[in-house]
Amino acid sequence: MTSSPFSTPVTDRGTVGALLASVVDYAGLFPPAGLGMAEAADRFVRYQMDPASWMLGSFVVPLSRLNEFGDVLDDLLVGERTQMRLPVSVILPSVNAHVTEELHILRERHRRQVVVGSLEVHPMKAAAIRASRPLISGDLDVFFEAPVIEHAEGDGLREILEAIAEVGAKTKLRTGGVEPSMIPSAEQVASAIEGCARLGVPFKATAGLHHPIRSEHPLTYQADSPRATMHGFLNVLVASTLAFGGMASETEIAQILGESDPRAFSFADGDIAWQDRSFGQEQAARCRRSFFHSFGSCSFEEPVHDLRELEIL
Repeated sequence: MTSSPFSTPVTDRGTVGALLASVVDYAGLFPPAGLGMAEAADRFVRYQMDPASWMLGSFVVPLSRLNEFGDVLDDLLVGERTQMRLPVSVILPSVNAHVTEELHILRERHRRQVVVGSLEVHPMKAAAIRASRPLISGDLDVFFEAPVIEHAEGDGLREILEAIAEVGAKTKLRTGGVEPSMIPSAEQVASAIEGCARLGVPFKATAGLHHPIRSEHPLTYQADSPRATMHGFLNVLVASTLAFGGMASETEIAQILGESDPRAFSFADGDIAWQDRSFGQEQAARCRRSFFHSFGSCSFEEPVHDLRELEIL
């Protein structure tokens, strides 16, 4: 991927740069945006030249649409864009020999345009995760979804995280959705983050993290959209950094996740702080490198706009 000529290097952006570098995986194909492939791909390519491109991570695409994405890129990556190779995270229905072979074929077919760096796997039983160990490629980050909101018919959060830890993979935590019932509580997300930190399982988040600070918003872009309090991605990032550094208990993680006052967070003097807890650039970089991978969002513009409104960017 080519870097934006407008971007200040992340290393010169201090702790904020370390915390937010490549943090937004663009999921424009998915609700509530639900864009067509041509529009979503075009936006992702244009975002590469945005002044905030240093915050942009991978394009999220289902395996069943990877061919379609590659075909669209044939028309988009022309002229000065010819040398672009775009980072991609592929969503898989499961991990088995057939799916793994199909992924290999499509990666090879589109190698000129895309770099598949990670896989996101739909919820699987703990036993199936353990059985998939021989199929996990060492050159890919593999994220198995874990149940933040637990259901009686499935394996619990602890069981899933333990299986993921055993196979040396990562997890995906769902932090929102298009209905209020799909949004886990601060306590549920805190339990998941604490479990990941305790077991040494890196994670990415998905859904509902369009805005930096916990606040109420419409859950879709429709005029009659339901409204609910959504988790803030800065809340999640700060809580994760403090949890990874052993500086916050599960109760305190929940308090950070539940914080809705932007003034409770400080971005002064080179550190990021919540109340009396703070961390610097090295701790933020270590968390992002080894614990919090990224979050998926169907909008890249909303997170950037809100950060500018808060004068964090």
